[in-house]
Amino acid sequence: MKNSSSITPVLLTLVVLFLLPVLAHACPLCQGGGTTKDTVTAYKGITALLALIPIIGGSALFYWLYVKYKNNGE
Repeated sequence: MKNSSSITPVLLTLVVLFLLPVLAHACPLCQGGGTTKDTVTAYKGITALLALIPIIGGSALFYWLYVKYKNNGE
């Protein structure tokens, strides 16, 4: 059986990770109170940015693979 002192840091880490989100406050839009034009525009802008990040990353990966295999054929 494992020593209980080696389990203590793991349990402490798990407790901190589960309690940490409780300390974070959501933005006004997430809480349902922010329906001003500025918060809606910010929400749409961040949503578009977060949607474009994987598209740009995937495109860059496929372009890199395309160039790599194109240069191997020469």
